[in-house]
Amino acid sequence: MRWKTKAELAWECGYEEAKRYAEEHGAADAPIHYVSPDGYKLGVFLSKCREKYGKGTLCQEKIDMLNEIGMVWNKSRA
Repeated sequence: MRWKTKAELAWECGYEEAKRYAEEHGAADAPIHYVSPDGYKLGVFLSKCREKYGKGTLCQEKIDMLNEIGMVWNKSRA
């Protein structure tokens, strides 16, 4: 059995919140200051994903997962 790291668990939590947001709003494009009803800082999570994507440090698996739920990578074009 392999234990997940704190970073992996945090990413999974953020992804699940993003998925819920996308289901309700049609895309994963929460504003930077958006906090979910559960208190999760989803806007910050998505902003960090965009930053890593822009730097080329977000792995392809996570990019694909976020694309599947309608991630908006460039907020200036949203």
